[in-house]
Amino acid sequence: MTKLLAVVQKFWNDNIIDGFTLQTLQILIMFPPLLKPHEKTYLRIKVTTKQPKTEYLSTLDDGTIKIRLKAVPEKGRANEELIRFLAEVFSIQKDTIEIIAGATDTVKLVRIG
Repeated sequence: MTKLLAVVQKFWNDNIIDGFTLQTLQILIMFPPLLKPHEKTYLRIKVTTKQPKTEYLSTLDDGTIKIRLKAVPEKGRANEELIRFLAEVFSIQKDTIEIIAGATDTVKLVRIG
């Protein structure tokens, strides 16, 4: 999987792949059937806040997705940033994403769809 991600990184750097962000491609490669039309998808996400930028970091062995967030964990700002980031990565509406557990924790259960 790491070699495949490196190849995608090279193609993306060489502008061979258009219309996707590098993070979108990495997530889609890690989870090809992740989002299915007309079905709900549940993601376990571990966030780290107050980072230099918002980005996908890695996936843990248990399937938990690690994401760095630039936002601070105050007044829902980090949760809003997570929802905005996921909507951008998956090219979906923000209102189709809901944090159903862990709103005040670093590990969150997110429902998409």
